[in-house]
Amino acid sequence: MNQTATSNRRSDQAINELLMERQELLADFCILAGLEPYTGNQPALSKLRRFMQILVDYIALGHFEVYQYVAEGRERRGHVLEVGNQVYPRLVEATDECVAFNDKYDGVDDPEDLMNLDEDLSRLGETLATRIELEDKLIGALRR
Repeated sequence: MNQTATSNRRSDQAINELLMERQELLADFCILAGLEPYTGNQPALSKLRRFMQILVDYIALGHFEVYQYVAEGRERRGHVLEVGNQVYPRLVEATDECVAFNDKYDGVDDPEDLMNLDEDLSRLGETLATRIELEDKLIGALRR
């Protein structure tokens, strides 16, 4: 098997993993967003922790397995590079916002620390929507 075919297969595997992680992330996001008010009870905190673990996995998978491949110039197809150059800076911004959310709520045990969770989830939802849109453009180019 030639190097291009092997690379394409790895790319497809990474994309499929990313899409599965995304689906799990969105399902947990919807569950978490429906838990109002945030009183700091154990089930809510447990759901928040689970969501954040999936968020971190999703971010890392996208960044290290898909985006970085293109950003580092390992991709040779011109149309992929063009799309990558257009979306990569905005993907990095979205990633930074997701990491900031995770950093803010990592290890939270005090209900007082959850007072802004609904607002932060709303902003995170917007960020995820943007990230997914950009990701889909890159995935579309990679799969052409």
